[in-house]
Amino acid sequence: MSNIFFVDGLPRNVTPARLQAVAAPFGTVIAVVIARRPHSGFLPFGLVSMAAAEEARAAIEGLNGTRMDAHVVRADLSLSPPFGWMTESDGNDGVQDDDVTRQSGNRMVG
Repeated sequence: MSNIFFVDGLPRNVTPARLQAVAAPFGTVIAVVIARRPHSGFLPFGLVSMAAAEEARAAIEGLNGTRMDAHVVRADLSLSPPFGWMTESDGNDGVQDDDVTRQSGNRMVG
C-alpha cells in the first residue's frame, strides 16, 4: 500500500500548510502539494505523503467526505505520484507546494 494519497474537492483558498495541518492528526506528514496549472492557476486537488502507509490509510478514512470550507473533500490512495511532485515548483511541472484545512461536519480543523 502507498503512503501517498490524493485529495480532491479542495477550495480555491487552500494552502499547503492548511492541508498539512488537516493531515497531521493522522501521522507524520512528509510532503504536501496543491496542483496548479502553469498558466491558468488552481486545480482543486492535491497530494499528501505520509511517513507510513498505515498513516495514509488513517488520513484517507478520516478525511474522505469531510468538508473544507463549503467543499466536500474526497481522499483516496494515489497509485503513483506525478512527475516532480516532491520538489519546489518552478511553474513548469504543474504543481506547487501548498497547505490545507479540514472541516468535518460543522467543525473546522486546521
